[in-house]
Amino acid sequence: MVEFAVALPILVLLLLIIIDLGRITYTYSTLHNAVREGARYGQIHFDDLTAVEDFARSYAIGLDPDNLIITPVYSSAAETITVSGFYDFNTASPILRLISNEETYTLHAESRMQTEE
Repeated sequence: MVEFAVALPILVLLLLIIIDLGRITYTYSTLHNAVREGARYGQIHFDDLTAVEDFARSYAIGLDPDNLIITPVYSSAAETITVSGFYDFNTASPILRLISNEETYTLHAESRMQTEE
Protein backbone atom coordinates (compact mmCIF):
# COMPACT_ATOMS: atom_id res chain seq x y z
CA MET A 1 0.00 0.00 0.00
CA VAL A 2 2.79 2.43 0.83
CA GLU A 3 4.53 1.83 -2.49
CA PHE A 4 1.24 2.36 -4.32
CA ALA A 5 0.61 5.61 -2.44
CA VAL A 6 4.07 6.88 -3.40
CA ALA A 7 3.89 5.77 -7.03
CA LEU A 8 0.30 6.85 -7.78
CA PRO A 9 0.89 10.64 -7.92
CA ILE A 10 3.86 10.14 -10.25
CA LEU A 11 1.83 7.91 -12.55
CA VAL A 12 -1.07 10.39 -12.59
CA LEU A 13 1.30 13.25 -13.48
CA LEU A 14 2.81 11.21 -16.30
CA LEU A 15 -0.67 10.39 -17.56
CA LEU A 16 -1.64 14.07 -17.56
CA ILE A 17 1.50 15.00 -19.49
CA ILE A 18 0.83 12.26 -22.06
CA ILE A 19 -2.76 13.47 -22.50
CA ASP A 20 -1.65 17.09 -23.01
CA LEU A 21 1.04 16.09 -25.51
CA GLY A 22 -1.55 14.07 -27.41
CA ARG A 23 -3.89 17.06 -27.47
CA ILE A 24 -1.09 19.30 -28.76
CA THR A 25 -0.28 16.77 -31.49
CA TYR A 26 -3.94 16.53 -32.54
CA THR A 27 -4.33 20.31 -32.55
CA TYR A 28 -1.21 20.90 -34.65
CA SER A 29 -2.18 18.16 -37.09
CA THR A 30 -5.67 19.64 -37.49
CA LEU A 31 -4.26 23.15 -37.96
CA HIS A 32 -1.75 21.94 -40.54
CA ASN A 33 -4.45 20.05 -42.45
CA ALA A 34 -6.75 23.11 -42.43
CA VAL A 35 -4.14 25.46 -43.92
CA ARG A 36 -3.08 22.85 -46.48
CA GLU A 37 -6.67 22.36 -47.63
CA GLY A 38 -7.14 26.13 -47.69
CA ALA A 39 -4.10 26.49 -49.93
CA ARG A 40 -5.37 23.73 -52.22
CA TYR A 41 -8.72 25.53 -52.49
CA GLY A 42 -6.88 28.81 -53.06
CA GLN A 43 -5.00 27.38 -56.03
CA ILE A 44 -8.15 27.87 -58.08
CA HIS A 45 -10.07 30.48 -56.05
CA PHE A 46 -7.14 32.83 -55.33
CA ASP A 47 -9.21 35.89 -56.25
CA ASP A 48 -11.56 35.40 -53.25
CA LEU A 49 -9.40 35.27 -50.10
CA THR A 50 -12.44 35.36 -47.80
CA ALA A 51 -13.70 32.12 -49.36
CA VAL A 52 -10.23 30.60 -48.93
CA GLU A 53 -10.24 31.53 -45.24
CA ASP A 54 -13.75 30.13 -44.74
CA PHE A 55 -12.80 26.91 -46.54
CA ALA A 56 -9.71 26.48 -44.35
CA ARG A 57 -11.78 27.15 -41.21
CA SER A 58 -14.22 24.44 -42.25
CA TYR A 59 -11.37 21.91 -41.96
CA ALA A 60 -10.38 23.05 -38.45
CA ILE A 61 -12.68 20.52 -36.84
CA GLY A 62 -12.41 20.40 -33.07
CA LEU A 63 -10.55 23.71 -32.75
CA ASP A 64 -12.03 26.71 -30.97
CA PRO A 65 -12.82 29.30 -33.67
CA ASP A 66 -12.10 32.13 -31.21
CA ASN A 67 -8.48 30.96 -30.82
CA LEU A 68 -7.94 30.34 -34.54
CA ILE A 69 -6.46 32.83 -37.01
CA ILE A 70 -6.31 31.91 -40.71
CA THR A 71 -4.55 34.33 -43.06
CA PRO A 72 -4.50 33.71 -46.82
CA VAL A 73 -2.11 35.84 -48.92
CA TYR A 74 -1.96 35.82 -52.72
CA SER A 75 1.29 36.83 -54.41
CA SER A 76 0.68 37.80 -58.02
CA ALA A 77 4.41 38.17 -58.72
CA ALA A 78 5.20 34.58 -57.75
CA GLU A 79 1.72 33.28 -58.61
CA THR A 80 1.43 31.54 -55.26
CA ILE A 81 -1.05 31.51 -52.44
CA THR A 82 0.14 31.17 -48.87
CA VAL A 83 -2.24 30.22 -46.09
CA SER A 84 -1.00 30.69 -42.52
CA GLY A 85 -2.72 29.48 -39.40
CA PHE A 86 -2.19 30.38 -35.78
CA TYR A 87 -3.90 28.69 -32.85
CA ASP A 88 -3.67 29.49 -29.14
CA PHE A 89 -3.54 26.14 -27.34
CA ASN A 90 -4.46 26.05 -23.65
CA THR A 91 -2.94 23.24 -21.60
CA ALA A 92 -5.18 21.09 -19.44
CA SER A 93 -2.63 19.84 -16.95
CA PRO A 94 -0.79 22.08 -14.53
CA ILE A 95 2.43 20.14 -15.12
CA LEU A 96 3.28 21.73 -18.47
CA ARG A 97 2.43 25.12 -16.97
CA LEU A 98 4.94 24.55 -14.17
CA ILE A 99 7.66 23.27 -16.50
CA SER A 100 7.52 26.13 -19.00
CA ASN A 101 5.72 28.95 -17.15
CA GLU A 102 3.35 29.12 -20.13
CA GLU A 103 -0.39 28.63 -19.93
CA THR A 104 -0.98 29.14 -23.65
CA TYR A 105 1.11 27.92 -26.57
CA THR A 106 0.75 29.46 -30.02
CA LEU A 107 0.88 26.82 -32.72
CA HIS A 108 1.71 27.89 -36.28
CA ALA A 109 1.30 26.13 -39.62
CA GLU A 110 1.77 27.42 -43.15
CA SER A 111 1.18 26.08 -46.63
CA ARG A 112 2.20 27.62 -49.96
CA MET A 113 1.04 26.40 -53.35
CA GLN A 114 1.30 27.51 -56.95
CA THR A 115 -1.92 28.97 -58.38
CA GLU A 116 -3.56 27.64 -61.52
CA GLU A 117 -4.43 30.56 -63.78
